[in-house]
Amino acid sequence: MVKKVSKKPRSAAGSSVLPSNLANASTIYLLHHAYLGYRDLLGAATQGLGLTPGAAIVLSLVARNEGVSAAQLAKWLHIAPQSINVHIASLIAQGLILREVNAQNRRSLKLRVSPDGLEKLNGSKAAFGKTEAELLSGMNGPTREQLNSILIQLVSSIRAYQQKIAAPDEEADMIYWQ
Repeated sequence: MVKKVSKKPRSAAGSSVLPSNLANASTIYLLHHAYLGYRDLLGAATQGLGLTPGAAIVLSLVARNEGVSAAQLAKWLHIAPQSINVHIASLIAQGLILREVNAQNRRSLKLRVSPDGLEKLNGSKAAFGKTEAELLSGMNGPTREQLNSILIQLVSSIRAYQQKIAAPDEEADMIYWQ
């Protein structure tokens, strides 16, 4: 038996009132869903570049950390090495990333962005910036500054908590990417 689900009408664009099911939601729940929606929009924005948002993030990290290994990328992104290798293989096949033997450790491979990769990275940054500007266009300057301040406090709290719970021989890796 198939149960029909009726959809409630979406609230009007620009409405400052959250639907009642979100008004009492936890902060982390709201942040997570904001991230998921943003990631979907980034997918649409980067599709024309032939990149997924994940591939664009990997490209950005490699550009900022030339010589990084796949293992370090996987650790930073909190994903399995196999998953990062899928992104890297795709980026190598597109000629956007180059893989080279590490002179200090011949078993390790270093990654760097190719000139074509830098061009794609600039395109993805522009797409990310345009998407962010559109999403935040309803906020005035002081509201954006307040949001950024709150998010910086949250990131700092998360980092402090990660350090607190990390094993003594484990580093709590968090990185910045744009």
